[in-house]
Amino acid sequence: MPALRLWTTILSALYLVSMMFALGLELGGAPKESKEKKRAKRRVLVRGLVVNLVVFPAVAYAIVRALHATGDVAIALMLLAAVPGGRFAPHFVKLGHGDVPLAVELTMFLAKLTAFTAAPTARWLLGVHGIDVHELPLILQLLLLQLVPLYAGKWLRRKHRSLADRILRPAHAIAIGAMMAVFVAVLLREDRGLVQLMSDRAWLAVAVTGIAWPLLGWLLAGRAEGDRRTFAIVADAREVALALVLASLAFPEHGVHTALFGIWSIYAILTMLLAAGMRALPRITARGPAPGAPAAARSAPAR
Repeated sequence: MPALRLWTTILSALYLVSMMFALGLELGGAPKESKEKKRAKRRVLVRGLVVNLVVFPAVAYAIVRALHATGDVAIALMLLAAVPGGRFAPHFVKLGHGDVPLAVELTMFLAKLTAFTAAPTARWLLGVHGIDVHELPLILQLLLLQLVPLYAGKWLRRKHRSLADRILRPAHAIAIGAMMAVFVAVLLREDRGLVQLMSDRAWLAVAVTGIAWPLLGWLLAGRAEGDRRTFAIVADAREVALALVLASLAFPEHGVHTALFGIWSIYAILTMLLAAGMRALPRITARGPAPGAPAAARSAPAR
């Protein structure tokens, strides 16, 4: 369905531009940070890059081998393990009350690095040699669809604060609408093929990996809750477009492409649910002890 694919591409580009522009509008007015705080953030950023580029692919590889998973679904999982940094991640981190600037930096750096690391990582995970990616188109896409809108939003926030306040809500609305439209278009395009793959036992590896990544992200992020939320939410975010490029180069069979969309959709839903749960968590803990708890637990003694 070339028409549907074209619309999916246009909507994805619209989502990226509007989402990064909206984030720029929000982040542009942030106060300047001290050098010590900047160094601490750089350390967290480097840790996040290592976790996403090295730890998560190794974990997925170990799970697939331990469960003896094979077939199109296992191949698709390995390809997605090689391409961290899904473009929806900053939006979900914002929903989950994580560290949005950290999520933006992680997404941007991963987008740059995976242009060079995705192919060799996929070759190692799958034991194939016919994968090679041209970096320039990916870098140009990063520049035009993410960097330019982000810094345009930051500039507008600094120079015209009132205008930035007025257009922030519409920018968010456009981004959310485009994101939902892309998700629906992907499901419409690949729903029939997914039904045929549901019996594959490799889906167990998909489920275990989808749970293991956020747990490891939380544990490896350090002590700051914002960092932990960010690492956990970003963990299942995958760059499906780059995974499809890799699949087209080495596995032109339709089954791998269909499995990619299926796994990506499941992980996107899991990421959204995780972010929504984290958003609700402060409200739950703020309600205090249950009605049946002792009075001493509900109120401190008067002094």
